[in-house]
Amino acid sequence: MSLGTRSPYSSHGSDYRSHDSHYESRLRTSRLLLLRLLRRPT
Repeated sequence: MSLGTRSPYSSHGSDYRSHDSHYESRLRTSRLLLLRLLRRPT
């Protein structure tokens, strides 16, 4: 059972890291878009 709990834990950790970095890039792009919209003269 120890192996069963260990394998998913490690894989989840790696997935979380990649997902986190992707999320950060998404936030950056969204921020840039928001800034562009705000800069636009209404």
